[in-house]
Amino acid sequence: MTDSKSFSFKLPLKSMRRETTEFKSDEAACEEQLQASLLESITYVEDYTELTSLVAELEMAAQSGRAGETTKRGVDLVVVSHEFTDHMHKDTLLDIDPKVPVMATSKAAGIIRGWKHFANVVDIDRFDGDWRSNSLAKLSIGDQQDWLGVSRVAYAGSDLLYYHSAVMITFSPSPTASAQGIIYTPHGISPENLSPVASADPKIETLALLHGLQDIALPMGAQLNRGAHNGLKVQRMLGSKYWVGTHDEVKRGGGVVSWFLRRKRITLREAMEREVRGEDGEGSVGKELGEYPT
Repeated sequence: MTDSKSFSFKLPLKSMRRETTEFKSDEAACEEQLQASLLESITYVEDYTELTSLVAELEMAAQSGRAGETTKRGVDLVVVSHEFTDHMHKDTLLDIDPKVPVMATSKAAGIIRGWKHFANVVDIDRFDGDWRSNSLAKLSIGDQQDWLGVSRVAYAGSDLLYYHSAVMITFSPSPTASAQGIIYTPHGISPENLSPVASADPKIETLALLHGLQDIALPMGAQLNRGAHNGLKVQRMLGSKYWVGTHDEVKRGGGVVSWFLRRKRITLREAMEREVRGEDGEGSVGKELGEYPT
């Protein structure tokens, strides 16, 4: 679900307001905060063995000082958001222990089952407003934890390609309490399509938003990656504590479509400045790829 290299930073929420005077008065502080908090969060992981070791180290660090908790578990679950090869790389997945359960969107799940490698492959269901409906206990996955859930948030109509959608991982100390969520949307998702998360019951507090900064579109009006401008709208709607840039790595495209891609590299600061000037700046005006009303 993650890219090989990502960056995380806290958003300077005060300076994101639209008033020009406030933005200018806080300009130096905004720049300082962005630079100071822009951290490389994960080093390159070459293979599944290195990944397992990294996860085990993180778990041991988290358990430090807790009596009776010294278990090294490694990877418990694989989540696949899209069937495209930059999200679902076959050779990488086949390195993973077949006993590790996999949750994937429907098209991806069908392809993965065809490999006959994993013992348990489950489709990710749509989020229905209650994170507990998608808990691992409800779905009989892995250790069947009732405090952890995985769901998909998408356009309310027929989302043909799952392109502008999100995978949400929720967790809570109690199945009766509100939850925290991590939302992964590599191509971006319309804020209105995330409204079920904002109005969820029990409440979901968005801990981290994984959303790219690059705006990528095709000339005929199909928006591919929605970029920083959309990310700002989503962050404001959900009030996420952290924003992790994702899916902005350099890619080598192939085929005819790659000749027509229009890519805008936009920093968070540039997006904020354009908002102050009243410029939305977001890509094309056509329909999002794969979204059609029913």
